[in-house]
Amino acid sequence: MLKQAAFLLCWAFPAFAQLSFAGAGAAVWLPFREIATPVRIGYGSSFILGSRQYCQLWVLLGLHHYQLRMRDTASIPQRPLPPPYRTASALEVAARLFPWHPTRIPFYAQFGMLVSAVSAEDANSPLGAGTSLGIGAVFPYSHACCSWFLEASAQYALWNVLLRGETRPIIRSWLVGLHLRLGL
Repeated sequence: MLKQAAFLLCWAFPAFAQLSFAGAGAAVWLPFREIATPVRIGYGSSFILGSRQYCQLWVLLGLHHYQLRMRDTASIPQRPLPPPYRTASALEVAARLFPWHPTRIPFYAQFGMLVSAVSAEDANSPLGAGTSLGIGAVFPYSHACCSWFLEASAQYALWNVLLRGETRPIIRSWLVGLHLRLGL
């Protein structure tokens, strides 16, 4: 019985693996609204595991981490000064939809749920839960599926809109990045 199970796994894994991909990339974290006063910009990276089992719908699991750069305190008009934000990290579960028929450079729309940690020197919990919405393009891409591809994306993320500390503002940002994905 164990030999049959191992045999099935050996045959099933390549079928699953050809539809899966992993990758990493770099992104810029651009603050928006409340957080734009103290934070100038952030730089970071993301690691993604995904499945292309359904041609027009991909499922993703991502890990994102950004180092945030604060503005010079003299240029912040708000008093008292907001707490210095240092890092933003998130675990994301997302679905990507290719709403148009595949083209040479297919465009997609993506919706995700985030579990985040945004560190700051304040008494609030850094943990939060939020959402993200984005668009992007995948290239080069072949419908027979590719072993690698580049991806350019832009996302609007609400890092802690669903769950956050009592006095912590909603942390909003734009994430713009370029990523390399490799088929497993």
